[in-house]
Amino acid sequence: MSTRTVISKISTTSKEIKKVLLSETLLLIVLLNETLVYELNSLKLMDRLKTYSNPLGVASISQNKSQKIFACLHSEKGHVEVNFSDLHRKVVINAHDNSI
Repeated sequence: MSTRTVISKISTTSKEIKKVLLSETLLLIVLLNETLVYELNSLKLMDRLKTYSNPLGVASISQNKSQKIFACLHSEKGHVEVNFSDLHRKVVINAHDNSI
């Protein structure tokens, strides 16, 4: 028989979570118009990124243990934001001209 234990709860302002991504160090929660970035060990909110409308929950996270890298939609249509959390740096890429 398995038992479940709640170790923490995370509240969002959105009613619908589009995607949840995990790495060994990060937790990403993708909502319609923002991406929440948490430190996995402490569940401390590291960043709240405003994004363009993202009904499909498009995002990605690196599984590289030595770097905290993730990508999500940028706030501007057609742009993707690649975040290098360890370096406190981000790169915005003009990816396309169409809606998702």
